[in-house]
Amino acid sequence: MIIGNDRKDEALLWARSRMGLEGPCGPCLTFSRVDKDNNFCAVFVFSDLNEYSACIHYAGRPGGHGFAPDFVAAAFDYAFITLGLSRLTGPTRGSNPLALRIAPKFGFTHEGVMRKAFVDGDDCHIFGFLREDYLNHKWRKGKSL
Repeated sequence: MIIGNDRKDEALLWARSRMGLEGPCGPCLTFSRVDKDNNFCAVFVFSDLNEYSACIHYAGRPGGHGFAPDFVAAAFDYAFITLGLSRLTGPTRGSNPLALRIAPKFGFTHEGVMRKAFVDGDDCHIFGFLREDYLNHKWRKGKSL
């Protein structure tokens, strides 16, 4: 069940523990999915949030079906339609091949690499997703604003 931005603080703690982070930078919001027992199975975190853009991060429970199209589309509708953001930026570790493969399938464009951007020397791949690209994306087909 999609619960959106309900239980934000709890969702943020859960996502941080899954991502191995102390916390995203700056103001942030969450968009979540829970299972039938009300346990989190997937959370998108929108960090460094301002009126135009945000960084997007994903945390999911293995086998939790977090990448279900209805959840992903609802999360992006939340960002681009409800919040009115013009851009999402997906900073992705070079050592995360799954994320590097999945981001383009969501509609993100690979924009570059920040070499040795992480404290451990890992590269940071920058992916961008613009509002106008999302409005023409397959998840939006047939939907009105």
